[in-house]
Amino acid sequence: MELELYKEVVIIKDLPEYDLRSGDVATLIDFIPHPDQGEEGAILEFFNDLNESVKILAVPKSSIQVWQPPNNSQVIQEALSILIKHMEPQKFAQFVVACRLDREDYLKIKDQNL
Repeated sequence: MELELYKEVVIIKDLPEYDLRSGDVATLIDFIPHPDQGEEGAILEFFNDLNESVKILAVPKSSIQVWQPPNNSQVIQEALSILIKHMEPQKFAQFVVACRLDREDYLKIKDQNL
């Protein structure tokens, strides 16, 4: 997907010089040329949990990509993979039944964790 102004992007590699980690989300504000003909930059605005702007930074364009939130199936798969590692098998099975989760979701996680 192509980067678009005023859309959310995600940092794809740690940038310790900016105190940014892979997975941080920001809004793309603008593109800027490098002053010495280097890589094009991207101006990003970062917000806190209250949606207040907390910082604006210019980072290399290659360090960002379009943010795609995980779909429900991906979130369920991740949650189940965490739970299966930390719950007794009987309790995990009871949880799956109580939540009326799809048999397919359960079998995928079971196969991945055997």
